[in-house]
Amino acid sequence: MYASQKVRDTLRLSCLFSVLIAAGLLATACGSATSTTFTAPKVRIWRVNQPEDVVKDLETDFLKNNPSVQFSYKNKSIDGYELSALKSLTARNGPDVWSIPSDWLGDETPRLGWLGDSFFNAETQSVSGGPFKPVDWVKQIYPAGIADAITLNGHVYGVPTGVDTLRLYYNSDLLSAALSEYRKSLGDNYNDEQYQPIRNLLSNPPSTWNDLVDQAKYVTAHNGSAITRSAVALGTADNAPDTADILQLLIMQNGSDIISTDHTRALFHIPTTTPAGVSVRPGENALSFLSSFSDPSKPNYSWNPSLPQALDAFGQGKVAMVIAYSNFGKQLKAKYPRFSFNIAPVPQISVAPLQTPVNIVKFWTETIPRVADNPALALEFMKAEANSANGIATEAGLASPFLKTLNNDANSFPNKQIITGKAVFKKSHDQFDQDFRQMIIDVSQNGLTPAQALDSGADKINKLLAQTDE
Repeated sequence: MYASQKVRDTLRLSCLFSVLIAAGLLATACGSATSTTFTAPKVRIWRVNQPEDVVKDLETDFLKNNPSVQFSYKNKSIDGYELSALKSLTARNGPDVWSIPSDWLGDETPRLGWLGDSFFNAETQSVSGGPFKPVDWVKQIYPAGIADAITLNGHVYGVPTGVDTLRLYYNSDLLSAALSEYRKSLGDNYNDEQYQPIRNLLSNPPSTWNDLVDQAKYVTAHNGSAITRSAVALGTADNAPDTADILQLLIMQNGSDIISTDHTRALFHIPTTTPAGVSVRPGENALSFLSSFSDPSKPNYSWNPSLPQALDAFGQGKVAMVIAYSNFGKQLKAKYPRFSFNIAPVPQISVAPLQTPVNIVKFWTETIPRVADNPALALEFMKAEANSANGIATEAGLASPFLKTLNNDANSFPNKQIITGKAVFKKSHDQFDQDFRQMIIDVSQNGLTPAQALDSGADKINKLLAQTDE
Protein backbone atom coordinates (compact mmCIF):
# COMPACT_ATOMS: atom_id res chain seq x y z
CA MET A 1 0.00 0.00 0.00
CA TYR A 2 1.30 3.47 -0.83
CA ALA A 3 2.42 5.74 2.03
CA SER A 4 -0.30 8.32 1.35
CA GLN A 5 -2.88 5.57 1.54
CA LYS A 6 -1.54 4.48 4.93
CA VAL A 7 -1.83 8.02 6.25
CA ARG A 8 -5.39 8.27 4.98
CA ASP A 9 -6.34 4.92 6.48
CA THR A 10 -4.83 5.91 9.85
CA LEU A 11 -6.86 9.09 9.85
CA ARG A 12 -9.98 7.21 8.88
CA LEU A 13 -9.40 4.78 11.73
CA SER A 14 -9.07 7.68 14.15
CA CYS A 15 -12.30 9.17 12.77
CA LEU A 16 -14.01 5.83 13.23
CA PHE A 17 -13.15 5.79 16.94
CA SER A 18 -14.61 9.28 17.17
CA VAL A 19 -17.70 7.99 15.42
CA LEU A 20 -18.08 5.18 17.93
CA ILE A 21 -17.72 7.61 20.84
CA ALA A 22 -20.30 9.95 19.33
CA ALA A 23 -22.64 7.27 18.01
CA GLY A 24 -25.78 8.95 19.27
CA LEU A 25 -25.20 12.33 17.68
CA LEU A 26 -27.06 11.82 14.42
CA ALA A 27 -30.28 10.77 16.13
CA THR A 28 -33.56 10.87 14.30
CA ALA A 29 -32.43 13.63 11.94
CA CYS A 30 -29.89 11.38 10.24
CA GLY A 31 -31.49 7.99 10.57
CA SER A 32 -30.54 6.94 14.11
CA ALA A 33 -33.11 5.52 16.51
CA THR A 34 -32.05 7.68 19.49
CA SER A 35 -32.45 11.38 20.24
CA THR A 36 -29.90 14.10 19.62
CA THR A 37 -27.98 14.60 22.87
CA PHE A 38 -25.58 17.40 21.98
CA THR A 39 -26.05 20.80 20.37
CA ALA A 40 -23.14 23.05 19.42
CA PRO A 41 -23.33 26.80 18.83
CA LYS A 42 -21.78 26.46 15.35
CA VAL A 43 -22.78 25.05 11.99
CA ARG A 44 -19.68 24.67 9.83
CA ILE A 45 -19.91 24.36 6.04
CA TRP A 46 -16.99 23.11 3.93
CA ARG A 47 -17.06 23.38 0.14
CA VAL A 48 -14.48 23.46 -2.68
CA ASN A 49 -13.92 26.45 -4.98
CA GLN A 50 -17.29 27.95 -4.08
CA PRO A 51 -17.23 31.44 -2.54
CA GLU A 52 -19.57 32.12 0.36
CA ASP A 53 -21.62 34.43 -1.88
CA VAL A 54 -23.10 31.30 -3.48
CA VAL A 55 -24.98 30.49 -0.27
CA LYS A 56 -25.21 33.99 1.24
CA ASP A 57 -29.00 34.20 0.85
CA LEU A 58 -29.38 30.72 2.34
CA GLU A 59 -27.12 31.71 5.21
CA THR A 60 -29.16 34.86 5.89
CA ASP A 61 -32.46 32.98 5.98
CA PHE A 62 -30.94 30.21 8.10
CA LEU A 63 -29.65 32.68 10.70
CA LYS A 64 -33.02 34.43 10.86
CA ASN A 65 -34.55 31.14 11.94
CA ASN A 66 -31.59 30.24 14.17
CA PRO A 67 -30.25 33.54 15.57
CA SER A 68 -28.10 31.90 18.25
CA VAL A 69 -26.13 29.77 15.79
CA GLN A 70 -22.59 30.78 14.82
CA PHE A 71 -22.36 30.07 11.09
CA SER A 72 -18.95 29.20 9.61
CA TYR A 73 -18.22 28.80 5.89
CA LYS A 74 -14.90 27.58 4.47
CA ASN A 75 -14.11 27.78 0.76
CA LYS A 76 -11.30 25.24 0.41
CA SER A 77 -8.95 24.12 -2.33
CA ILE A 78 -9.26 20.52 -3.46
CA ASP A 79 -5.57 19.95 -2.67
CA GLY A 80 -5.42 18.25 0.71
CA TYR A 81 -9.15 18.77 1.19
CA GLU A 82 -9.99 15.21 2.22
CA LEU A 83 -7.12 14.75 4.69
CA SER A 84 -7.75 18.18 6.18
CA ALA A 85 -11.39 17.27 6.78
CA LEU A 86 -10.51 13.90 8.30
CA LYS A 87 -8.05 15.52 10.70
CA SER A 88 -10.59 18.17 11.66
CA LEU A 89 -13.34 15.61 12.16
CA THR A 90 -11.07 13.60 14.43
CA ALA A 91 -10.43 16.75 16.47
CA ARG A 92 -14.18 17.44 16.55
CA ASN A 93 -13.87 20.78 14.75
CA GLY A 94 -14.54 19.61 11.23
CA PRO A 95 -17.42 20.35 8.87
CA ASP A 96 -21.04 19.76 9.86
CA VAL A 97 -22.05 19.95 6.19
CA TRP A 98 -19.29 18.49 4.05
CA SER A 99 -19.36 18.80 0.26
CA ILE A 100 -17.48 15.92 -1.38
CA PRO A 101 -17.09 14.45 -4.88
CA SER A 102 -19.37 11.50 -5.57
CA ASP A 103 -16.47 9.09 -6.05
CA TRP A 104 -15.42 9.65 -2.42
CA LEU A 105 -18.61 8.11 -1.10
CA GLY A 106 -17.17 4.60 -1.22
CA ASP A 107 -14.51 5.66 1.27
CA GLU A 108 -16.40 8.13 3.42
CA THR A 109 -19.74 6.35 3.96
CA PRO A 110 -18.67 4.91 7.36
CA ARG A 111 -18.10 8.47 8.55
CA LEU A 112 -21.37 9.88 7.24
CA GLY A 113 -24.89 9.97 8.61
CA TRP A 114 -27.75 9.00 6.37
CA LEU A 115 -30.77 11.14 5.63
CA GLY A 116 -33.83 10.21 7.65
CA ASP A 117 -37.34 9.76 6.30
CA SER A 118 -38.32 13.34 7.03
CA PHE A 119 -35.60 14.89 4.86
CA PHE A 120 -37.54 14.36 1.64
CA ASN A 121 -40.92 14.70 3.38
CA ALA A 122 -41.23 11.01 2.71
CA GLU A 123 -43.95 10.49 5.30
CA THR A 124 -46.43 12.22 2.98
CA GLN A 125 -45.64 9.95 0.04
CA SER A 126 -46.61 6.40 -0.76
CA VAL A 127 -45.75 3.80 -3.36
CA SER A 128 -47.97 0.79 -3.98
CA GLY A 129 -49.70 1.42 -0.69
CA GLY A 130 -46.48 1.30 1.33
CA PRO A 131 -44.19 3.91 2.88
CA PHE A 132 -42.19 6.00 0.44
CA LYS A 133 -38.64 5.89 1.83
CA PRO A 134 -35.72 8.15 0.86
CA VAL A 135 -34.20 5.40 -1.29
CA ASP A 136 -37.41 5.45 -3.34
CA TRP A 137 -37.76 9.21 -3.33
CA VAL A 138 -34.29 9.95 -4.74
CA LYS A 139 -35.04 7.69 -7.70
CA GLN A 140 -37.93 9.99 -8.55
CA ILE A 141 -36.03 13.28 -8.37
CA TYR A 142 -32.54 12.37 -9.65
CA PRO A 143 -31.32 10.40 -12.70
CA ALA A 144 -30.75 6.72 -11.99
CA GLY A 145 -26.96 6.94 -12.01
CA ILE A 146 -26.95 9.72 -9.42
CA ALA A 147 -29.61 8.09 -7.24
CA ASP A 148 -27.67 4.81 -7.20
CA ALA A 149 -24.44 6.59 -6.25
CA ILE A 150 -25.87 8.31 -3.15
CA THR A 151 -27.80 5.22 -2.03
CA LEU A 152 -25.64 2.75 -0.13
CA ASN A 153 -26.58 0.04 2.35
CA GLY A 154 -30.25 0.91 1.94
CA HIS A 155 -29.77 4.53 2.99
CA VAL A 156 -29.31 7.89 1.27
CA TYR A 157 -26.05 9.58 2.22
CA GLY A 158 -25.93 12.82 0.25
CA VAL A 159 -27.70 15.60 -1.60
CA PRO A 160 -26.23 16.37 -5.06
CA THR A 161 -25.63 20.01 -5.96
CA GLY A 162 -23.92 19.98 -9.37
CA VAL A 163 -23.18 17.32 -11.99
CA ASP A 164 -20.35 16.93 -14.49
CA THR A 165 -19.79 14.54 -17.36
CA LEU A 166 -16.99 13.80 -19.79
CA ARG A 167 -17.16 15.79 -22.98
CA LEU A 168 -15.18 16.17 -26.20
CA TYR A 169 -13.30 19.45 -26.63
CA TYR A 170 -12.41 20.14 -30.24
CA ASN A 171 -10.72 22.75 -32.40
CA SER A 172 -12.75 23.09 -35.59
CA ASP A 173 -9.94 25.08 -37.24
CA LEU A 174 -7.65 22.04 -37.11
CA LEU A 175 -10.33 19.81 -38.58
CA SER A 176 -10.81 22.36 -41.38
CA ALA A 177 -7.05 22.56 -41.94
CA ALA A 178 -6.86 18.78 -42.29
CA LEU A 179 -9.69 18.85 -44.84
CA SER A 180 -7.97 21.61 -46.81
CA GLU A 181 -4.74 19.62 -46.87
CA TYR A 182 -6.59 16.56 -48.09
CA ARG A 183 -8.22 18.60 -50.85
CA LYS A 184 -4.81 19.86 -51.98
CA SER A 185 -3.37 16.35 -51.89
CA LEU A 186 -5.85 15.24 -54.53
CA GLY A 187 -4.51 17.80 -56.99
CA ASP A 188 -5.59 17.06 -60.53
CA ASN A 189 -7.02 13.72 -59.37
CA TYR A 190 -9.80 15.46 -57.47
CA ASN A 191 -13.29 14.08 -57.89
CA ASP A 192 -16.36 14.90 -55.85
CA GLU A 193 -17.20 11.28 -55.13
CA GLN A 194 -13.86 10.82 -53.41
CA TYR A 195 -13.80 14.17 -51.65
CA GLN A 196 -17.32 14.40 -50.19
CA PRO A 197 -17.05 11.46 -47.72
CA ILE A 198 -13.89 12.99 -46.22
CA ARG A 199 -15.52 16.41 -46.14
CA ASN A 200 -18.46 14.92 -44.24
CA LEU A 201 -16.07 13.13 -41.89
CA LEU A 202 -14.04 16.22 -41.00
CA SER A 203 -16.85 18.77 -40.90
CA ASN A 204 -18.15 17.65 -37.51
CA PRO A 205 -16.78 16.25 -34.25
CA PRO A 206 -16.86 12.44 -34.09
CA SER A 207 -20.06 10.91 -32.77
CA THR A 208 -18.56 7.41 -32.62
CA TRP A 209 -15.13 6.05 -31.80
CA ASN A 210 -14.85 4.71 -35.35
CA ASP A 211 -15.38 8.28 -36.59
CA LEU A 212 -12.53 9.40 -34.34
CA VAL A 213 -10.24 6.66 -35.66
CA ASP A 214 -11.02 7.69 -39.24
CA GLN A 215 -10.49 11.38 -38.48
CA ALA A 216 -7.13 10.70 -36.85
CA LYS A 217 -5.77 9.36 -40.12
CA TYR A 218 -6.27 12.77 -41.75
CA VAL A 219 -5.73 15.15 -38.84
CA THR A 220 -2.53 13.76 -37.31
CA ALA A 221 0.59 15.03 -39.08
CA HIS A 222 4.17 13.76 -38.72
CA ASN A 223 7.67 15.03 -39.37
CA GLY A 224 9.55 11.78 -39.49
CA SER A 225 8.72 10.04 -36.21
CA ALA A 226 7.65 13.27 -34.50
CA ILE A 227 3.98 14.22 -34.23
CA THR A 228 3.60 17.84 -35.36
CA ARG A 229 -0.19 17.93 -35.17
CA SER A 230 -2.25 15.47 -33.17
CA ALA A 231 -5.83 14.44 -33.75
CA VAL A 232 -6.56 13.57 -30.14
CA ALA A 233 -4.77 13.47 -26.78
CA LEU A 234 -5.54 9.86 -26.01
CA GLY A 235 -3.70 6.66 -25.17
CA THR A 236 -1.33 7.81 -22.42
CA ALA A 237 -1.86 8.29 -18.69
CA ASP A 238 0.24 11.24 -17.59
CA ASN A 239 -0.07 14.00 -20.21
CA ALA A 240 -3.80 13.70 -20.92
CA PRO A 241 -6.64 14.50 -18.50
CA ASP A 242 -9.10 12.13 -16.80
CA THR A 243 -7.54 9.04 -18.35
CA ALA A 244 -8.76 6.64 -15.64
CA ASP A 245 -12.35 7.73 -16.17
CA ILE A 246 -12.00 7.51 -19.95
CA LEU A 247 -10.82 3.91 -19.65
CA GLN A 248 -13.69 3.15 -17.26
CA LEU A 249 -16.12 4.73 -19.74
CA LEU A 250 -14.79 2.63 -22.62
CA ILE A 251 -15.09 -0.54 -20.53
CA MET A 252 -18.74 0.25 -19.77
CA GLN A 253 -19.44 1.14 -23.39
CA ASN A 254 -18.00 -2.23 -24.38
CA GLY A 255 -20.57 -3.94 -22.16
CA SER A 256 -19.01 -4.54 -18.74
CA ASP A 257 -19.57 -3.02 -15.32
CA ILE A 258 -16.46 -1.85 -13.48
CA ILE A 259 -17.27 -3.63 -10.21
CA SER A 260 -20.09 -5.76 -8.85
CA THR A 261 -23.27 -4.19 -7.50
CA ASP A 262 -22.31 -5.27 -3.96
CA HIS A 263 -18.97 -3.44 -4.37
CA THR A 264 -16.91 -6.51 -3.49
CA ARG A 265 -15.14 -7.54 -6.71
CA ALA A 266 -13.89 -6.29 -10.06
CA LEU A 267 -15.83 -7.30 -13.17
CA PHE A 268 -14.07 -5.43 -15.97
CA HIS A 269 -11.59 -8.25 -16.70
CA ILE A 270 -14.17 -11.04 -16.88
CA PRO A 271 -15.13 -12.46 -20.33
CA THR A 272 -18.72 -12.13 -21.49
CA THR A 273 -20.62 -13.89 -24.24
CA THR A 274 -22.24 -11.92 -27.06
CA PRO A 275 -25.75 -12.75 -28.36
CA ALA A 276 -23.97 -14.53 -31.22
CA GLY A 277 -22.25 -16.83 -28.73
CA VAL A 278 -18.79 -15.27 -29.05
CA SER A 279 -16.67 -14.88 -25.92
CA VAL A 280 -15.20 -11.38 -25.56
CA ARG A 281 -13.37 -9.42 -22.88
CA PRO A 282 -14.85 -5.92 -22.81
CA GLY A 283 -12.08 -4.59 -20.59
CA GLU A 284 -9.34 -5.91 -22.85
CA ASN A 285 -11.07 -4.49 -25.92
CA ALA A 286 -11.36 -1.09 -24.24
CA LEU A 287 -7.75 -0.98 -23.09
CA SER A 288 -6.47 -2.19 -26.45
CA PHE A 289 -8.47 0.47 -28.28
CA LEU A 290 -7.42 3.28 -25.95
CA SER A 291 -3.73 2.38 -26.16
CA SER A 292 -3.86 2.18 -29.97
CA PHE A 293 -3.77 5.99 -30.13
CA SER A 294 -0.29 5.92 -28.57
CA ASP A 295 0.99 2.96 -30.63
CA PRO A 296 3.23 4.05 -33.55
CA SER A 297 2.34 0.87 -35.43
CA LYS A 298 -1.37 1.77 -35.55
CA PRO A 299 -2.89 3.93 -38.31
CA ASN A 300 -4.64 6.13 -35.70
CA TYR A 301 -1.39 6.86 -33.81
CA SER A 302 -1.82 10.41 -32.52
CA TRP A 303 -0.28 10.85 -29.09
CA ASN A 304 2.69 9.76 -26.96
CA PRO A 305 4.23 10.45 -23.53
CA SER A 306 6.83 12.87 -24.94
CA LEU A 307 4.21 15.39 -26.04
CA PRO A 308 3.30 18.34 -23.79
CA GLN A 309 0.37 18.34 -21.41
CA ALA A 310 -2.90 18.19 -23.33
CA LEU A 311 -4.07 21.52 -21.91
CA ASP A 312 -1.10 23.33 -23.44
CA ALA A 313 -1.10 21.33 -26.65
CA PHE A 314 -4.78 22.11 -27.18
CA GLY A 315 -4.48 25.78 -26.25
CA GLN A 316 -1.52 26.17 -28.60
CA GLY A 317 -3.30 24.51 -31.52
CA LYS A 318 -1.20 21.34 -31.55
CA VAL A 319 -3.97 18.83 -30.88
CA ALA A 320 -7.47 18.89 -32.34
CA MET A 321 -9.43 17.03 -29.66
CA VAL A 322 -9.29 16.29 -25.93
CA ILE A 323 -11.74 14.31 -23.77
CA ALA A 324 -12.15 15.72 -20.26
CA TYR A 325 -14.53 17.07 -17.64
CA SER A 326 -15.65 20.70 -17.43
CA ASN A 327 -12.68 21.73 -15.31
CA PHE A 328 -10.49 21.35 -18.41
CA GLY A 329 -12.50 24.08 -20.12
CA LYS A 330 -12.21 26.35 -17.07
CA GLN A 331 -8.44 25.90 -16.97
CA LEU A 332 -8.23 26.48 -20.70
CA LYS A 333 -10.11 29.76 -20.51
CA ALA A 334 -7.91 30.94 -17.65
CA LYS A 335 -4.61 30.09 -19.34
CA TYR A 336 -5.54 30.75 -22.98
CA PRO A 337 -8.34 33.33 -22.78
CA ARG A 338 -8.24 34.16 -26.50
CA PHE A 339 -8.36 30.56 -27.67
CA SER A 340 -11.65 29.48 -29.23
CA PHE A 341 -12.91 25.92 -28.87
CA ASN A 342 -16.09 23.87 -29.05
CA ILE A 343 -17.51 21.01 -27.01
CA ALA A 344 -19.50 17.98 -28.08
CA PRO A 345 -20.79 14.75 -26.52
CA VAL A 346 -18.21 12.08 -25.79
CA PRO A 347 -18.08 9.47 -28.60
CA GLN A 348 -20.09 6.26 -28.35
CA ILE A 349 -19.42 2.86 -29.92
CA SER A 350 -22.60 3.17 -31.96
CA VAL A 351 -25.17 5.94 -32.16
CA ALA A 352 -28.74 5.49 -30.99
CA PRO A 353 -30.89 3.56 -31.70
CA LEU A 354 -28.22 0.97 -32.50
CA GLN A 355 -26.88 1.28 -28.98
CA THR A 356 -28.14 3.01 -25.85
CA PRO A 357 -25.70 5.78 -24.92
CA VAL A 358 -23.32 4.97 -22.07
CA ASN A 359 -21.81 7.85 -20.11
CA ILE A 360 -19.99 8.61 -16.86
CA VAL A 361 -21.07 11.30 -14.41
CA LYS A 362 -19.40 12.87 -11.40
CA PHE A 363 -21.08 15.25 -9.01
CA TRP A 364 -20.63 17.14 -5.78
CA THR A 365 -22.83 16.01 -2.93
CA GLU A 366 -23.56 17.58 0.45
CA THR A 367 -23.11 15.16 3.36
CA ILE A 368 -23.28 15.25 7.15
CA PRO A 369 -20.48 13.54 9.10
CA ARG A 370 -21.56 11.29 11.97
CA VAL A 371 -19.54 13.43 14.37
CA ALA A 372 -21.33 16.63 13.36
CA ASP A 373 -21.93 18.71 16.50
CA ASN A 374 -25.51 19.55 15.60
CA PRO A 375 -26.87 17.28 12.87
CA ALA A 376 -30.42 18.62 13.14
CA LEU A 377 -29.30 22.17 12.29
CA ALA A 378 -26.93 20.86 9.65
CA LEU A 379 -29.81 19.00 8.05
CA GLU A 380 -31.94 22.13 8.14
CA PHE A 381 -29.31 24.05 6.21
CA MET A 382 -28.67 21.16 3.82
CA LYS A 383 -32.37 20.93 2.99
CA ALA A 384 -32.30 24.60 1.97
CA GLU A 385 -29.24 23.85 -0.16
CA ALA A 386 -31.06 20.96 -1.82
CA ASN A 387 -33.88 23.30 -2.81
CA SER A 388 -31.30 25.71 -4.27
CA ALA A 389 -29.20 23.08 -6.05
CA ASN A 390 -29.97 24.47 -9.52
CA GLY A 391 -28.53 27.85 -8.65
CA ILE A 392 -25.50 26.35 -6.91
CA ALA A 393 -24.82 24.15 -9.94
CA THR A 394 -25.05 27.12 -12.30
CA GLU A 395 -22.61 29.14 -10.20
CA ALA A 396 -20.14 26.25 -10.36
CA GLY A 397 -20.55 25.83 -14.12
CA LEU A 398 -22.14 22.41 -13.63
CA ALA A 399 -25.47 20.88 -14.56
CA SER A 400 -28.53 20.51 -12.37
CA PRO A 401 -28.88 17.21 -10.52
CA PHE A 402 -32.68 17.24 -10.78
CA LEU A 403 -34.25 14.87 -13.29
CA LYS A 404 -37.17 17.25 -13.90
CA THR A 405 -34.82 20.11 -14.80
CA LEU A 406 -32.71 17.89 -17.04
CA ASN A 407 -35.80 16.52 -18.80
CA ASN A 408 -36.93 20.03 -19.65
CA ASP A 409 -34.12 20.02 -22.22
CA ALA A 410 -33.39 16.31 -22.44
CA ASN A 411 -31.85 16.37 -25.92
CA SER A 412 -29.28 19.05 -25.16
CA PHE A 413 -25.69 18.41 -24.24
CA PRO A 414 -24.71 17.64 -21.50
CA ASN A 415 -28.19 16.91 -20.09
CA LYS A 416 -28.62 13.89 -22.33
CA GLN A 417 -25.35 12.39 -21.10
CA ILE A 418 -26.23 13.02 -17.45
CA ILE A 419 -29.64 11.37 -17.76
CA THR A 420 -27.99 8.20 -19.14
CA GLY A 421 -24.84 8.48 -17.03
CA LYS A 422 -23.48 6.25 -14.30
CA ALA A 423 -21.16 7.09 -11.41
CA VAL A 424 -18.36 4.64 -10.70
CA PHE A 425 -18.10 3.40 -7.10
CA LYS A 426 -14.50 3.61 -5.94
CA LYS A 427 -12.68 2.33 -2.89
CA SER A 428 -9.51 4.22 -1.90
CA HIS A 429 -10.44 6.51 -4.76
CA ASP A 430 -6.98 7.97 -5.44
CA GLN A 431 -5.38 4.54 -5.63
CA PHE A 432 -8.36 3.15 -7.54
CA ASP A 433 -7.84 5.65 -10.35
CA GLN A 434 -4.06 5.23 -10.22
CA ASP A 435 -4.50 1.50 -10.81
CA PHE A 436 -6.51 2.26 -13.96
CA ARG A 437 -3.87 4.74 -15.13
CA GLN A 438 -1.22 2.12 -14.49
CA MET A 439 -2.95 -0.26 -16.89
CA ILE A 440 -2.58 2.37 -19.61
CA ILE A 441 1.08 2.94 -18.72
CA ASP A 442 1.79 -0.78 -18.70
CA VAL A 443 0.54 -1.08 -22.28
CA SER A 444 1.75 2.22 -23.74
CA GLN A 445 5.18 2.28 -22.08
CA ASN A 446 6.03 -0.94 -20.25
CA GLY A 447 5.45 -3.50 -23.00
CA LEU A 448 2.63 -5.46 -21.39
CA THR A 449 -0.19 -6.77 -23.52
CA PRO A 450 -3.67 -5.38 -22.82
CA ALA A 451 -4.66 -8.75 -21.35
CA GLN A 452 -1.69 -8.78 -18.97
CA ALA A 453 -2.25 -5.19 -17.86
CA LEU A 454 -5.96 -5.79 -17.40
CA ASP A 455 -5.48 -8.88 -15.21
CA SER A 456 -2.86 -7.09 -13.11
CA GLY A 457 -5.16 -4.10 -12.70
CA ALA A 458 -8.12 -6.27 -11.72
CA ASP A 459 -6.05 -7.96 -9.03
CA LYS A 460 -5.12 -4.56 -7.55
CA ILE A 461 -8.72 -3.34 -7.63
CA ASN A 462 -9.94 -6.52 -5.93
CA LYS A 463 -7.44 -5.91 -3.12
CA LEU A 464 -8.72 -2.35 -2.68
CA LEU A 465 -12.32 -3.54 -2.57
CA ALA A 466 -11.40 -6.15 0.05
CA GLN A 467 -10.03 -3.50 2.43
CA THR A 468 -12.19 -2.61 5.40
CA ASP A 469 -12.34 0.71 7.22
CA GLU A 470 -11.73 -1.00 10.52
